[in-house]
Amino acid sequence: MNKSKKEIQPKLENKLNAELKNYKNELLNDTKNEILENSYQTTIKEEIKNFILEISTQLSINDLESLYNTKDILNVIYDEWLKYDSPFSTDLENCIFESVEHIKKRYLEDYEK
Repeated sequence: MNKSKKEIQPKLENKLNAELKNYKNELLNDTKNEILENSYQTTIKEEIKNFILEISTQLSINDLESLYNTKDILNVIYDEWLKYDSPFSTDLENCIFESVEHIKKRYLEDYEK
């Protein structure tokens, strides 16, 4: 955990971009109807990625490393998002911050083992 924020931020950005690209590439194997049915998920995953990148300077190094070292982070946060039931942007922001805290806690617990 000796990396700096300047080192981890571009790696996290690359990871998020790759995850989103892989998700979209998988969608291309689906039918047109299945792609349409997944349009909400696609939009939300794009928003999650963009918002994480937007707030990355506000996140701690532990937050960033926790996110970076979590497999399928867009799916993890998207699944958390589905549990929310109110206005979009504020709740998505809250969901991301809460998810980062949960992910960081699990990451730090695993790291300390």
